[in-house]
Amino acid sequence: MPVLIGSVGFLEGRFSSERKSPTGNSRTGLGGPYSDGRSAFTLVELLVVIAIIGVLVGLLLPAVQAAREAARRAQCISQIKQIGLAMLNYESALGNFPEGNHNDRDLECDLTAGTFSGFGNRCTNSAPWTVSILPYIEQQTLFDQFDLDLPIPYLYSECSGNQAYNLPFMKTPLGVWQCPSDMIATPGTLYSCYNACTGGGDWTLANPDPEFAYACKSFTGTPEYLVFNNGISGYNSKTEFRNIQDGASNTILIGENRMHFQMGSHGGGNPEQYTGWSSSWDVSSGFAVTHTGSAASRPINFTVVTGNEPVTGSASQPWYSPGERATQFSSHHPGGAHFCLADGSARFISEDIDDLAYWSYGRMADGQVTGGN
Repeated sequence: MPVLIGSVGFLEGRFSSERKSPTGNSRTGLGGPYSDGRSAFTLVELLVVIAIIGVLVGLLLPAVQAAREAARRAQCISQIKQIGLAMLNYESALGNFPEGNHNDRDLECDLTAGTFSGFGNRCTNSAPWTVSILPYIEQQTLFDQFDLDLPIPYLYSECSGNQAYNLPFMKTPLGVWQCPSDMIATPGTLYSCYNACTGGGDWTLANPDPEFAYACKSFTGTPEYLVFNNGISGYNSKTEFRNIQDGASNTILIGENRMHFQMGSHGGGNPEQYTGWSSSWDVSSGFAVTHTGSAASRPINFTVVTGNEPVTGSASQPWYSPGERATQFSSHHPGGAHFCLADGSARFISEDIDDLAYWSYGRMADGQVTGGN
């Protein structure tokens, strides 16, 4: 066995060249440093290892972030589907979809003055669809605490007496309304990431058909905006399933919303000036806009959102006009947003979708195939 004998001879020669230190440790060569037989890394080797680790982390980090976003998107689409199924169960039980907002008065806009006739203050509005479906998202106990004969304000402030009776229940945080990709609508807050679809169409029209949309103005007359009411969940809507003539799989029921009326973003920095999942439409003598609904009108993610971090109680927070929020769906997911259609299916729609097709998705009975005028 020449190989084995050669190996033994090599080891014998190696150990014969080592001396024992006075402490019992081995020492290689004369005057060599004490060691335990293991060689150390050189500085160059350490730098190479660190560089390799840095490259690997740089390669893996985007993959980890993408995996986390995929998980957040999966939860988000699950929640929007859950809310859509709740609306379908509501329709099955009561014969119609929940009204986008209920009010005993018709919405008639004076285009010249930009005002609405016959309306009082903002503390006299009624329940939005988000309150109506509470029993169908396993919130029957919370729903029973509301007195729907009393107002549901649009702001979490301003009202008093009986007009403020429902405010404590409106301020109940519900995680089902919050997409995990949204860093403002976080657990414990009242912000909502999901709006019902009020309709769809060209947001640049000046004088649309009244059955199509209401052309109105803000307090100062600018900016002008449209209140679409040709979708499933418009103002005082009682849409029945048979009214969805364009097909349930071709009509948007709910979509994502990333533009929040945050604390301190309006009203002189008043921290109570904000809206959330339970806010009603803002309908008064000089204004009308939904805070829990949007129209398929402006392109998806059209308005650039300044950051995705809350700045509580400061007037420096970004303010988005009601006209923008009411005519646009948006999300923090790259490239588009999640939607639930009237057949209960949920899907991701690209922000590059053709305008005509998108507008048609928002309308429920325009007589056109998806993508028609």
